[in-house]
Amino acid sequence: MPSDDRFADAVKPALEALLSDLQHTTEVLRRAHINDRRSESRDDIEHSYNLERTLDTQSSRKSLGPPSQAQSYSDVRSNGRSPSRDPLHSESMIGTMNGELSSKHGVNTIPKGDCAHCGKPIIGQVVIALGKMWHPEHYTCCECGAELGQRPFFERNGRAFCEEDYHNQFSPKCQGCHRAITDRCVSVMNKNFHIECFTCAECKQPFGEDGFHEKNGQTFCKRDFFRLFAPKCNGCSQPITSNFITALGTHWHPDCFVCQSCGVSFNGGSFFEHNGAPLCERHYHESRGSVCSQCRGPINGRCVAAMGRKFHPEHFRCSYCNHQLTKGTFKEVDRRPFCHKCYNNTCLRLEWIESEIVRIITTVFMIRVIATEPSFMSPRFLANCKLFCILFACFTIFLLLFYPEYRANSFQIASYRTSFLPMTRNRKFLEAAEQWKQCFTEGLNKSRKEPKEMWYWVRHVVNNCRNQTAFSKIELTGVKNKDEMKYHVYSTSKEPSVVVTLGIGLDVKAEETLKHFLPYGSRFFAADPIYKGNGELFEPIGSFFPFAVGKEITVSNALVLKDKKYINLVMPHIDIITFVTKFVKESTIDQFLMDNEGPEYDIIPMMARGAEFDQNGIVVCQCNTEVHTADDERKRKFLEIMNTVIDDGRYAFLVSYATVHHRFFFINIEHPICVENDQTRVYCEK
Repeated sequence: MPSDDRFADAVKPALEALLSDLQHTTEVLRRAHINDRRSESRDDIEHSYNLERTLDTQSSRKSLGPPSQAQSYSDVRSNGRSPSRDPLHSESMIGTMNGELSSKHGVNTIPKGDCAHCGKPIIGQVVIALGKMWHPEHYTCCECGAELGQRPFFERNGRAFCEEDYHNQFSPKCQGCHRAITDRCVSVMNKNFHIECFTCAECKQPFGEDGFHEKNGQTFCKRDFFRLFAPKCNGCSQPITSNFITALGTHWHPDCFVCQSCGVSFNGGSFFEHNGAPLCERHYHESRGSVCSQCRGPINGRCVAAMGRKFHPEHFRCSYCNHQLTKGTFKEVDRRPFCHKCYNNTCLRLEWIESEIVRIITTVFMIRVIATEPSFMSPRFLANCKLFCILFACFTIFLLLFYPEYRANSFQIASYRTSFLPMTRNRKFLEAAEQWKQCFTEGLNKSRKEPKEMWYWVRHVVNNCRNQTAFSKIELTGVKNKDEMKYHVYSTSKEPSVVVTLGIGLDVKAEETLKHFLPYGSRFFAADPIYKGNGELFEPIGSFFPFAVGKEITVSNALVLKDKKYINLVMPHIDIITFVTKFVKESTIDQFLMDNEGPEYDIIPMMARGAEFDQNGIVVCQCNTEVHTADDERKRKFLEIMNTVIDDGRYAFLVSYATVHHRFFFINIEHPICVENDQTRVYCEK
């Protein structure tokens, strides 16, 4: 058996809990009957107190064993009280036990109050909230019943809520995710949002320093708002975000409201309309076919229609004597008008002389051949053929030397161009070139490190620099394809030109127009990997090659137009240097038309100073190129190209406009061949 002290230590916690429970139970009963007890006689109260003191005296005994139940019961009963009916009696018993334990073992109990939920005394842990005390298990959320003793809670109208239920019922709801807002929020248009939910309705990105725009109850960033709802420019199809011009029933950027053929701004605000497009006076008349075929100027009044062309009356002159043809009758030879006098004195006389001499030479030749040697493979026959060729050549030289009219009207002697022609640029042209370079460099200086900014800003700088410098005097001719405009500066030289096209796209309207206006004998070359349709259209114009042209010789994917759709097909490729040197076989390209899908990003850098074109002696005088829609990688390449153009100073960009892609027209302002033959120098002298 354990000792008395060890036994007391063992039962001490249980007794302490039991006494606390009994004490608080007695406290509840005492409060419930306190009013009734006040009405009883004072003697009964004193008797109860005496009984309590008696029990306290008995509890002071040193024996550890508590008084037996029988003894306690008999003591109480002897005083005339029932323990089950008298709360004061129970309280006295508990007090006796409490005092005995306190004196012997130090066991103390402290009353904590009653639970506001169940009304019972609180033993052990207590929760004090809302001005009341609670059992921990009874202090719960009034909505979901979860215990709140160890959790944060919210009070509303005297009721306790857990955090989740409180926010679900009383917190504002986010209009983006429709969940309760428990932290900072944004209040806009009488709506509330989480900070992370307040984003653009289109791109779902947070709003930056530009703020937001509202449309139909939705919020948009500045870029998407203008892209979706701003009026679109009829010139570039981009949204208008600031100043604009309203004309022809549509809206335009001020920089885009220019002649749709040459890109020149309208002087004085006046323009001409043709098929819904604004045009300058010259290109308006050109589009309507009312341009003088001689001076290329617009015809505003009377005109002469002859040989399928139109002329100012004062420009319709005899091709030989240059007298104005006013009587309405003329003779046509090789699409050139002659007066009757010049026709009779020159053309008929030359025809007669030519026919007679050819007849005589042919007759003598045939008689000599037949009479001497009937075999066509004999040495004598070959010698006679050589003699005939020599005689005919002498006859031609005779006509050229002694009949200038024959030289002017029947033959055109080819003059081959060389790359070492003397440079005769005058001071005005040099000043215009320097002005353009300075304007172009300053305009793009801030964009030289930002690919996206360069892609957007370059067309504005190109058109502004042309209009602000003497290059605005350069007369551009718009050559329209089905869906685009190409430009050309007609040469002052009468030499045949060389035109190279990369990518046909089932459209040769521009090439047909150039062939009509360029000097006789001009040569046309084109390459496209799809022969069907493209080759059939181009072969009447020039030489067609059925392969793709790019940076290198390979077999790889090419984006081609087939059955009116752009698709990727595996096609043979040839590099541009081999194409020009082995197939075109021309060192100077007067007009370079690049419409292929993508290779322009590789070919344009090859035209820079000291690059592949220079290394192989290839000169490009004029170029129309389409720079197709760029992703981030292509925009970086485009930035490098434009930085090279700025540093190089070889090419002057005269026209730039944007549809889905960028389109540029630029000319060579440094090479002697290009400057001497093209009209750039002539127009800068005006």
